[in-house]
Amino acid sequence: MRDTVSQLHERVNVALGRRRRSVSVVIPARCSQDELGLVMPRLAAAAAGCNSDVQIVVVDDGSTDATAAVAAGGAQVVSLGATRGRSGARNAGLQVATGDVVVFLDSDMLVEPDFLAEHLRLHEAVNDTVVVGGRRHLPPGFTGPAGGDVLRRDSREALLDVYSYNMACLAHPWSLAYGCNVSVDRWFLERAAPTGFDESFVGWGLEDQELAYRLARHGARWAYSRAA
Repeated sequence: MRDTVSQLHERVNVALGRRRRSVSVVIPARCSQDELGLVMPRLAAAAAGCNSDVQIVVVDDGSTDATAAVAAGGAQVVSLGATRGRSGARNAGLQVATGDVVVFLDSDMLVEPDFLAEHLRLHEAVNDTVVVGGRRHLPPGFTGPAGGDVLRRDSREALLDVYSYNMACLAHPWSLAYGCNVSVDRWFLERAAPTGFDESFVGWGLEDQELAYRLARHGARWAYSRAA
């Protein structure tokens, strides 16, 4: 009961503007030492440019390389030992996440300096929000956009071009919530999906959209951010 009252008190302080939302970034990683070597400095810059407390959690999902050592330079590392898959790794990260907002990010996503600020900006506007971030694809061999106009758009944006970037206008906005770049208020996630990601999903994909579907069933609001 004391924990519940304390959590409610913190939520009230955030809602009244007495305290800015803190943020936890949860990254599942398996044999990702090279990718994280590029990702972590960019994420550190985004954290430095964010006027909030930032916790970065990298979950080493049974890697056989130096993933944990590379991540330890800028993150809290959770080592699973055995591979549990993306759902299990994200759930393990949620167990130690302390931020008001949880950002789920893949281990090969290079973020911009205002990445976290953009996620938080939308959470501060409306409660119960799931913020879906945009994504660009780099060709093989590129580690940044400096080689010219080499970025390929996210396929979801082609769909939103036709319909609407206002996700409230979409019949099934949860279907666009990809785990590579999405954020949710932690208290809402704990209420709407207390078991986290479904670990029975194996292989690639759909565990993130299934979770988003459960959030939608509990009244989640949706925002798509090309800036994040």
